[in-house]
Amino acid sequence: MRKKGNREKNYKGELGDMPQKIVCEECGFSLYEGAEVKQPIEIILQYDGKCPKCGKDLEYNVSNIQVNLIDKEREVPSHPRSRI
Repeated sequence: MRKKGNREKNYKGELGDMPQKIVCEECGFSLYEGAEVKQPIEIILQYDGKCPKCGKDLEYNVSNIQVNLIDKEREVPSHPRSRI
């Protein structure tokens, strides 16, 4: 929970139902979007190591992780995002 002014806001309420998104580095296909934060290796195993859209071998590289904070005033969509 976070205080904003005199009221508290729940992070899930601010982020909606998608605090994490994992996409293919090659084609941008959305491999996972959801409220539950998952390890990229789980998603790689779920797809047997290949992107179902372009066939790229999926691999986990920590340098490809982006974490974005929500900015409600500017309406910038943001969520942790991994490219694998």
